[in-house]
Amino acid sequence: MQAVITFLPKQNDKIVSLFLKKILLAAKKIRAANVHPDTNQIIFPAFRMCGYALFNAPITCGMLIPGQSLLKRIFWQALNQTHNAAINYSNRNASQETSMATVLQGYLGALISSVSIVVGLGETVKRLKFSAKTKNVLSRFIPFPAVSVAAVCNLVLMRKAELKTGIDLYDESGKLYGNSRVAAAEGLWATALTRVALCLPTLLVPPVVMLALEKGVLKRRPHWQVYCCCPFSQMSC
Repeated sequence: MQAVITFLPKQNDKIVSLFLKKILLAAKKIRAANVHPDTNQIIFPAFRMCGYALFNAPITCGMLIPGQSLLKRIFWQALNQTHNAAINYSNRNASQETSMATVLQGYLGALISSVSIVVGLGETVKRLKFSAKTKNVLSRFIPFPAVSVAAVCNLVLMRKAELKTGIDLYDESGKLYGNSRVAAAEGLWATALTRVALCLPTLLVPPVVMLALEKGVLKRRPHWQVYCCCPFSQMSC
């Protein structure tokens, strides 16, 4: 970089300044995506928010595969909640210390809620006095409420302490400004809505597309369902 700056004539100081700003901005974005802002530790790739689409898409695909046994549905929910818990912990607000007991409580709460909803809604759909076709359609959308409720449950259990202690606030220069419980509540509420919104494209769009394809291409080749589900899950993420 120094060689490039030295080579450029002095009248191009503005160009050099813009060039440096772009480099610094790109470096800042890369650092923000890979390094925890509070601990300054590098986040494991599978637990980074920027890697969610890549690493969670196969799990989402597994949850959306139709006609699975009860054990398989429980397995995919457990795997999904384990991945989510790891992401939540890796990207936590480290300005307030989080004990492992709190992390475990949040993980178990999310796991129990998701599995309970999947099993409960699955059995409810089976007992409904609807046609087999209608039951099949309803069963495709069970993962959405299960994952949404579990995500909010995990969030509240892991970060409920922030509502009492508040979170640290910093100004634009990075200097500590103060502590606020109101900001903690607003952040928790906004994050909960975001978690539910993130489930919309990943758990509602693929089932709709798959149901449409089953009337055409997949009607003659039902064994293609698994292969078609993964790309749609990836694109939705």
